Parts: sequence; C-alpha cells; structure tokens
Amino acid sequence: MSPSTPQQPDSSRRAQWRNDLYVVIFEADTRAGQFFDVILLIGIILSVSAIALETVQYFEDRTAWMSAFWALEWALTLLFTGEYVARLLCVHRPLRYAFSFFGIIDLLACLPMYVTLFTGVKSGSLMIVRSIRLLRVFRILKMMRMLREAEDLKQAVWRSREKIFVFLSVVMVAVTISG
Repeated sequence: MSPSTPQQPDSSRRAQWRNDLYVVIFEADTRAGQFFDVILLIGIILSVSAIALETVQYFEDRTAWMSAFWALEWALTLLFTGEYVARLLCVHRPLRYAFSFFGIIDLLACLPMYVTLFTGVKSGSLMIVRSIRLLRVFRILKMMRMLREAEDLKQAVWRSREKIFVFLSVVMVAVTISG
C-alpha cells in the first residue's frame, strides 16, 4: 500500500457508516464504488472541458456561456469539496490523507473557486490550478501500473538532469536573442 493510500479504518472503533463510506470511496470493486468513480470521472471531464472552452474567444464574448461555465464550475467545486470532506471523514488518519499527494491534489481541485469568492481574483487566472483536477483521473482509474511507469520516467529524468539543464539553457538563450 503506498503512503498516499489511506488504510482501511478499524471497524471495531469506528461508526459503520464511515466504514461503508470508505468502501464506496476507496474500493472500486463494489457497484457503489464504481458508480462513485464514474460520477467523479464525468465531473473531472466536464471541469477540464469547461476550463478549455472558457479560453475560446467565441464563448468569452457571450455572457450566457460564461454564466453557464461559472455555474458548472461552482457545481463541480461543490461536488469535489463534498468528496474531499467525505474522504477526510472516512479515513482512519485524516491528517495523513490531507497531506498525501492525492489529498493535496483534491484540496487544490477545490480551492480556486473559493479563492475567487473570497478575494475577487478572477477564476481564469487560477486556471492552471483548476486543471490539476485532471491528475485525479490517475486515482479514479486505479492506474498503479502507470504510476510505476511514472516512477521510471522520474528516475530517467533525474539521471539526465545535466543534459536537460544544458538543453533548457540553450533554449533560453535562443529565446532571449530572438526576443
């Protein structure tokens, strides 16, 4: 079990509803768990699609579309917030989950709209953070095989860091000169 994967709560000391919620959220073997994952996947796809469409000039010029995107983003933010809170409620060690890789990704998936609400900063400027929702697909699709491949890629990049640094330096010089 990876450090970012919460452990099954001890059923003798926890309420049964928390154990049931844990099974739905973290286990894709059940029908409810699969349904939960499909709903989240649809939400992620809708969110990323809305983010992409918001940048298209045609939609930017039409208030009705931007209002629809805004409403969709809030609905999805509430969905992701509810999911994040549910995950915190059902895991045995909520702080451990909150500071795990996927816990931080889940939190970052919710924050941009709340930052917009409380600070007035336009949500568009937080588009990159909102796009982090796409990383959640890895967990939903249970792509542990792909995560192992990502570890191999990380090691290969680390071994080639000097070559990458030289390449990026040349690119930066070329961009500076052409600029």
